[in-house]
Amino acid sequence: MDDFALRRGSRNNMLLVDIERHGSVDMLLDRTGRMAALTSPWTASAEPAPLCRRGVHPSPVRKGRAGNGQTARRARDLRHAFHYQLLTTAKDVPVLPSLRAAVSGGELMPTGVAETFRERFGVGLGESYGTTGTGVIAMDLSGALRPTVGKASPGIVLRVNEGELEVALPEGTPYLRRSDVDRYVDGWLRTHDRASQDEDGAVRLPGRSDSIVVIGGLKVDLVEVKSVLRQHPRITDVVVIHAESIEAYVSAEEDGPGAGELAGWCRDRLAAYKVPRLIRVLPALPRTPNGKLIRRTQILRGAVPRPS
Repeated sequence: MDDFALRRGSRNNMLLVDIERHGSVDMLLDRTGRMAALTSPWTASAEPAPLCRRGVHPSPVRKGRAGNGQTARRARDLRHAFHYQLLTTAKDVPVLPSLRAAVSGGELMPTGVAETFRERFGVGLGESYGTTGTGVIAMDLSGALRPTVGKASPGIVLRVNEGELEVALPEGTPYLRRSDVDRYVDGWLRTHDRASQDEDGAVRLPGRSDSIVVIGGLKVDLVEVKSVLRQHPRITDVVVIHAESIEAYVSAEEDGPGAGELAGWCRDRLAAYKVPRLIRVLPALPRTPNGKLIRRTQILRGAVPRPS
């Protein structure tokens, strides 16, 4: 939870509040009235017993057998973007007759992964966006609103203030300790995510507010640099950071490009001051236990193989 500590209630109680808010959302309930557990920091560790007593079953699993011997999975699947990326590489796709929705959270889903998942599994891949202190902020369960993350979820009031998304929390800050005293001001919690909303209220997230850095007096959007590297056909993952200069850490296919080729790729597509001064190609990028890419400079530098 970074440097924050949650102030409000137990994790189970917070989950129950989320369930009450989202009970009317289409595709979350199945025909028996059961709801898939929402993607939020407390669902992973919340005990299921109090939920079942209320008639709510987190991520129910169908016990029937699929045609190829694989166990038929739950009606709604909520995972991290990285997990869906792995699923799209599966050689054999199991028959999943009960799967009717799939939702990704944790970080934005690359459009190519979402399209491949739909082609292989026959189900659209939605987005769920939230923070530790607020739970789910916006969602698009169908995936039809990509590249947005959908509209505000029930009970959530949003605004875009000076290009950054803020969430109304009139009852007070959700944290006991704050390392950033400016994060909660006058009833609004800053997400530190750059955002815009279309005419229907759907939220688009170009990147974090700290992804804009200054190089030689000129602004560089690290998301743009990452996007250029992601376009390389043999690159699988990218993390771009700014330490003393712009650094890029990439994972590539077995016969993938080296750092020199990638530097040339960037020079052909970016202004000179935007080209990473350091590019490292790794077999795999470091991730958190739930599959989220790590962006800490020390950990990334430590993952670079040492010369033998």
